[in-house]
Amino acid sequence: MLKINKILRGPIWAFLLTFTALVHGQNDVTQTLRGRVLDAVTNAGIASASVILLKKNVQIAADTEGSFRMEKIAVGRYNLSVKCIGYQSITIENVIIESGKETVLTLQMTASNTVLERFEVSSVTSSLSKIGLAQSINMETLQRVPANFNDVARMLTNVAGVAGESDAANHISVRGLSPNALQWYLEGAEIVNPNHLSNAATSSDRATQNGGGVSIFSTQVLERVDFYKGALPTDGGNALGAIVDVRFRNGNNEKKETTLGIGLVGLDVATEGRFSKKSKASYLINYRYSTVGLLSKLGVPLGDEASAFQDFSFKLHFPTRKMGNFDVFGVGGISENVFVHKKRADWLTQKDSQDITFKNNMGAIGASHFIRINDKATWESVAVLSALENSRVAVGFNATDLPVRVFNFNNINRKLYIRSRVTYQFKNAYLVAGAMVKNEFVDELGNYKFDNLKNPNSEYRDISKGQGMFYMPFADLSGKMGEKWAYTLGLRANYFSFTNKLSIEPTASIRRNLRENETLKLSYSRQNQLLTPAFYFSRFFGALLNRTNELDFIKSDNVDLTYNRRLPNGVQVTATLFGQFCKNVIYYNPNNTFEDWSMLDNLVPFGTDGNIGLNNTAQTVGIEANISNTNKNGWFWQANVTLFDASFKDSYWGSKRSLENNSRFIFNGYFGKEWTVGSRNSTFWGVGSRTILRGGNNQRLTTLLFYQNSGSKQIANYFRSDLNIYLKKNHRKWSSIVQLDIQNVTNRLNEQYYYYDTYLRKLTPQYQLGLLPNLSYRISF
Repeated sequence: MLKINKILRGPIWAFLLTFTALVHGQNDVTQTLRGRVLDAVTNAGIASASVILLKKNVQIAADTEGSFRMEKIAVGRYNLSVKCIGYQSITIENVIIESGKETVLTLQMTASNTVLERFEVSSVTSSLSKIGLAQSINMETLQRVPANFNDVARMLTNVAGVAGESDAANHISVRGLSPNALQWYLEGAEIVNPNHLSNAATSSDRATQNGGGVSIFSTQVLERVDFYKGALPTDGGNALGAIVDVRFRNGNNEKKETTLGIGLVGLDVATEGRFSKKSKASYLINYRYSTVGLLSKLGVPLGDEASAFQDFSFKLHFPTRKMGNFDVFGVGGISENVFVHKKRADWLTQKDSQDITFKNNMGAIGASHFIRINDKATWESVAVLSALENSRVAVGFNATDLPVRVFNFNNINRKLYIRSRVTYQFKNAYLVAGAMVKNEFVDELGNYKFDNLKNPNSEYRDISKGQGMFYMPFADLSGKMGEKWAYTLGLRANYFSFTNKLSIEPTASIRRNLRENETLKLSYSRQNQLLTPAFYFSRFFGALLNRTNELDFIKSDNVDLTYNRRLPNGVQVTATLFGQFCKNVIYYNPNNTFEDWSMLDNLVPFGTDGNIGLNNTAQTVGIEANISNTNKNGWFWQANVTLFDASFKDSYWGSKRSLENNSRFIFNGYFGKEWTVGSRNSTFWGVGSRTILRGGNNQRLTTLLFYQNSGSKQIANYFRSDLNIYLKKNHRKWSSIVQLDIQNVTNRLNEQYYYYDTYLRKLTPQYQLGLLPNLSYRISF
């Protein structure tokens, strides 16, 4: 584990000195606020929409294309109101005006006769249809909440029902399900695991399906992150727990802008601008190199392991007059983690006797197109090819420092995802219909050598190799019934070619407006998820192991009843009763032992015919409650609590047990305050604090049964408190922010998992990170 907290104690003093030096008054500092007001269904510009900057009481009318522009707006934080006859008025909170970058907004309004809803956090409508709970998180929120390290997945742990697996990684569990039940999307398309070092903080030290040490997405290119849980959208299949859809922003199409950042996570540089003065096409490019990797190359000792990563992301936006908008986007990253064995006298754990090298390479490239067919219909399509390769080589040494065994594992996963849909607006309703096609390929190889490493007859084993096609046509209709009621009815079909299994899945929701700013919504979705792809194609020396004709989708019936109330003082209250009922859940019983691994737990198993149990069930039931205020006189705060029970039932024996991530309760809370400094109000400083309290996981001890009579262990309850202090400075031509983020200010060592150490010959706890400061600096110009 990296001992970075010892190295970075000095930055706390550096931050205080920087804070003192930067607070000086200056002349008035202004910036441009501009954007477009669009119809949320047709994406047509809304002419004559009134855009009002509430704090300054500045009002301007959008032009015939829905564009608006406000010059020389003093830097600060504003609320923006948009009104137009025939449309529901919207209010956008916490619009940031800073000197280093223009603020460019895309504001979508809902016609009064349609039923689109706002997200809880953002006014921007998602590209996926809305059935159940959806939340959009913007980058300003990401910055103000402590200890997220500008990581998308870590930020989601502030959402009700979401828990992090480890301080040293970003795997997340939603309502007690494994991180494997989550799917990552990029610009509306499903992709492979978009995280560096996917083995981070795991007991097996193997690649995982949906997490890693840090996200491959730099926050400097993100517009927002759309998060769905519970009853999922009609066009968002192949997930049981949640969908995370990452959206890149367009580059500035009028002027060149650059942002530079440095912190514990990495060195970041982003540049954006227009291709030419004759077009509105723009580019956005970002490159990042890990700070820890750079320090390692400079010879700075960072503990037992040497880790490094780098990534690159981009988006090219090409609007046209007649052919619609074309976007090309992509992301790629490489990372590695190297551990070198120690001398025999220094062995304390099993790992100390091994050389371990883990490498992780990920890439995705895609294109999307949006065109308005007429005043009532639009057509949008997206295609993304993504691939992931990771390898792990572990060489074991004996007491005389000679290599005696080698474990070599290599995995390749590739997805090609294509989706196209048409949206048509009727008088009091709108229809969304389309189809998705996906090809998924997996190739996993394992090689094991013992005793004589020079044995030429040592063979590679085919662990898993194959591919299959996944098809999903879908449609949903949303409408209103009078002034109080609204509904959505949807249907999708899922077909997987490798197993010849078909699943027909309805979705539905009905919403009642109780009074102004108060709603009650009942949502239902039958959804499925393919098993881990490697499980279908599991092989031994080329022969398929599993009875693929019996392997069906894991299916789930999800029900959410949600109450939402927005109070006059800006406080928003949300409460949800939820239930998820899964069937066709598979468990694996290796080597005919008493241990078992459910596909809803964390482990990704491989097995043989006699050891697979089919037709088991699982369920999660509980309640979530959230209360928040985004900005009131500089204050912002949020608190939520989730009480739930996630369990698995063996259909053969009738036994029932908790799922591994059944922590039973989760509490998240954060608050903060921002002040202006100086007579010109161009400098801002703020402070924020976050607290997390949740129950411990119920760890399945699997292979430990060979050593002692115990099948599971309840991990101790988890508690952590974080602190964030930042200072923003706006100069005439550029702006900067210096930020001190302290994770785990009480230095509590929380238990993460237990493992059986063959060297110590006992059950051994692995602890999470202690106090960890992160000093970062960003400049935009």
